[in-house]
Amino acid sequence: GETSPSSLLDQQRRSASVVAETEVTCRVLAYRVLNNLTPELAVRIQSKLVRNLGRQLSRKLRRANQEIRALS
Repeated sequence: GETSPSSLLDQQRRSASVVAETEVTCRVLAYRVLNNLTPELAVRIQSKLVRNLGRQLSRKLRRANQEIRALS
């Protein structure tokens, strides 16, 4: 593993840790690996990651808004 885990998006130190409650398989894509890919492949991977992250954030925000409305 890396000695200083960082975010793939902004290369800053990670902002959260995760503990799995069940067995899980985790894949790691280090920034240095992404940086060594061909520019075309790196852009495709980064685009897909950002799209998926945006989709997840949108779902969480929508769910939070519904919960806030339910409290009103």
